[in-house]
Amino acid sequence: LKLLDKWVAQKYVTRQLWAYMDNLLQHWQDLKCGDFLRSMLVFQTLTVMYRQPHRMLDEQEEQFVQRMERLLEHGSVKSAMAYARRFPTDEQRRVMECMV
Repeated sequence: LKLLDKWVAQKYVTRQLWAYMDNLLQHWQDLKCGDFLRSMLVFQTLTVMYRQPHRMLDEQEEQFVQRMERLLEHGSVKSAMAYARRFPTDEQRRVMECMV
């Protein structure tokens, strides 16, 4: 998380992440389910990183975190992520088995 934090702390990266989220929200219906879920996992990881106790957020970062949290708390997103955890694809299952 420290390496991710150092990378994300750069202003242009935060702007790119914001643009990525805007694009995702505008075109979510065009994404494959797996691509959408991967994006949600990226936002979950970023949220954890931003909420580390040592991290002092500026106003732009705080707004971005709040926006990610609202998205991740949306009922449809939570439902899709819960379904994906309960019923992983064969590829996801193989990756999990390799990690064990």
